[in-house]
Amino acid sequence: MTNWIPRAFIVFFATLILAACGVQENIEEGQTEVRNFQFHYDAREFEDIWARSSSKMKKAIKKEDFLDLLANIRRILGKNVESTQSGWKLEKVPQGNFLVITMQTQFERGTGVEIFTLERVGDIIKVAGYHVDSPDMMRTLLRESSENREGANVELIDDVDPE
Repeated sequence: MTNWIPRAFIVFFATLILAACGVQENIEEGQTEVRNFQFHYDAREFEDIWARSSSKMKKAIKKEDFLDLLANIRRILGKNVESTQSGWKLEKVPQGNFLVITMQTQFERGTGVEIFTLERVGDIIKVAGYHVDSPDMMRTLLRESSENREGANVELIDDVDPE
């Protein structure tokens, strides 16, 4: 009468193992695509990054804007010196299932957190979104902006006292 319990556990754990293998495979493929993106970024091959991107990325941003964005990030921060994965998560939303990989990246002229949103398109993992959070890049942009304003009185604040 109780023979079904061990069998149920075996089926349950086998299902978990198979699901985990699928997730691990997606993560590994996602990591490979992140490395490909970073390689093409370092080589200033922004058109190649665009060509490899998913249709969701191409619907979200115009090609010229995306290429300009990458060119400006590259101009301000420079090449990728070292990048370490700091996290990942799977997101299930109405638009689809996405793998989000977060990288702590040291560039030539600053640091940043790169966030790659990836999706499976057929048998291939493609970049569906890219974001860089870099205080160093923001400071540079603020400096450039204030230098371009004639007579503007702009003060950059590095530390803010939250009183």
